[in-house]
Amino acid sequence: MIKAILDIRPIAETDVVLLEKQFPQGGVAKHAERLSRQQKGDATYLIAWHKGYPVGHALLNWGGSRDEHVAKQLKSACPDLEDLFVLTGFRSQGIGRQLIDFAEQLVSTRGYSFRHRPELCACR
Repeated sequence: MIKAILDIRPIAETDVVLLEKQFPQGGVAKHAERLSRQQKGDATYLIAWHKGYPVGHALLNWGGSRDEHVAKQLKSACPDLEDLFVLTGFRSQGIGRQLIDFAEQLVSTRGYSFRHRPELCACR
C-alpha cells in the first residue's frame, strides 16, 4: 500500500466552495452546515488534503451518534465518527486510516479513552 502524504485539518470557511465542487454528494449545503456545527462546538469536520486538494473527509460528532439506532445501543453519549469518505482515485493509500487516527487524537485530547468493544464507546 502506498501511503499518501496528507495535511489533515478541520474545515475552514475558505474551504467550503472547493469542498462543494470536490465532494458534491449530499448537496451544496452539506459542507456549510458542517462548518456551522463545528463553529458551535458540536462537531469537527476533518478534511484530508493532498497537494492542496481535498481528497477525503470525516465528521466527528462530539455529542455522540445522531443515528437513533446507534445511539440507543451505547451506554452513554460519546464522540462518534461518521461519513468517512475518500475519493475513489485515492483509496487504498491509508487516507481513511489517517483520518481515523487524527480523529482519535482529537478525542484523546478531550479526555476520552478507547475501549475496542462493540458494546462500549470511547467514554471518559
